[in-house]
Amino acid sequence: PNCWQALYSKAVHMHFSNYWDPQTRLDEAISLFDRVLELNPNCGNAYAYRAFYKAKAKRAGVESDLDMALSLMPKSVLAHQLKGYFYLSKKKFNQAESEFSIAILHSRNTPDTTKYYLVENRAYSRVMQDKTDLALQDIRLSKNLGSENPWVS
Repeated sequence: PNCWQALYSKAVHMHFSNYWDPQTRLDEAISLFDRVLELNPNCGNAYAYRAFYKAKAKRAGVESDLDMALSLMPKSVLAHQLKGYFYLSKKKFNQAESEFSIAILHSRNTPDTTKYYLVENRAYSRVMQDKTDLALQDIRLSKNLGSENPWVS
């Protein structure tokens, strides 16, 4: 593989192994994704993951990284999900609902656990906009998804 692919694989492996969970390692995560993007500025997932770590570190540039990820991969479930979380953090519930809806639309090949969180977060954004009937539909849907999810009772 190319150098950027090897670095990206390492970064994603470290992400899923929770290596960067401690607050002290967030700069390391951001730096590794910076390096991936220096080598390949067209790696949309690297922008999405870097945005995730920038958000955890309370750094600027989260929205611009997510916008770049979505410009490169408009159907990315990950990028739309993270953009939804970004909008929730800003209390922009209408935009959050929209991002979660787009992620759900493109989540056909996504595990049910991911779909569960997408639907639950869309329900929350709907509740915050007084869209109770739509939120209840989402809650019913999430219960169906959660029934096969060992992490959800």
